[in-house]
Amino acid sequence: MHIMNSYLLLLLSSYSYLVHGLMEEERLKEYHARNYTWPLLHSGDPRYKEFVEAGINPTLYVPDTEGWAKIMDRRFEQIQSIEESNPRYNGWLSVMTSALVSPTFTESGWGLTKAPDFLVDE
Repeated sequence: MHIMNSYLLLLLSSYSYLVHGLMEEERLKEYHARNYTWPLLHSGDPRYKEFVEAGINPTLYVPDTEGWAKIMDRRFEQIQSIEESNPRYNGWLSVMTSALVSPTFTESGWGLTKAPDFLVDE
């Protein structure tokens, strides 16, 4: 009976490994199909030219500006200091969304401007 239990445990642990291995394989397949690269860059970054010359089309920040890249790079650095995995993961999701998906309307993401008089006149 003990041998049968050991065999069953070995079989289940092998199955789990295969399932997780296949999931990671699928994840990588999708990652490459979408042509993602790391690190994220902006087209003015000196590394951008190196990537392109090597035949790699780097993933760019959206918008592709130096100011936005500096802000996002700083946020990625801050996330590295988070010790707990769940908050760090949530931080990565948030910053990746800001860096690639969410629209921004100025080079730095936020800008000050004078509102038109008709909006502030009472």
